[in-house]
Amino acid sequence: MNRLIERELSKKFDHELYSLKPNHRPLQQHPFINDDLPNRILSGLVIIKPNVKEFTSDGHGVIFEDGTQIDHIDCILMATGFNISFPYLNETILSVKDNK
Repeated sequence: MNRLIERELSKKFDHELYSLKPNHRPLQQHPFINDDLPNRILSGLVIIKPNVKEFTSDGHGVIFEDGTQIDHIDCILMATGFNISFPYLNETILSVKDNK
């Protein structure tokens, strides 16, 4: 069943090519489905980047693990899954205990 679902989901959009393929199989977690995301990625309105390393000191930019930086960002989508973690934030700002 998982193989069938994966094949259908990847017919029009190669999730692995855009680093959107999860580490789990479709029926192992709650699904997140967004019909608009592939179009926005392909048109350049959404940019896929590696993990966030830190925010800039002015609070308007982000430095990524690959060393690239983007200033004046509109939105950060933190797709952390079910293991909530913010390693780039000091624990005095936000701490996570028991995934809460």
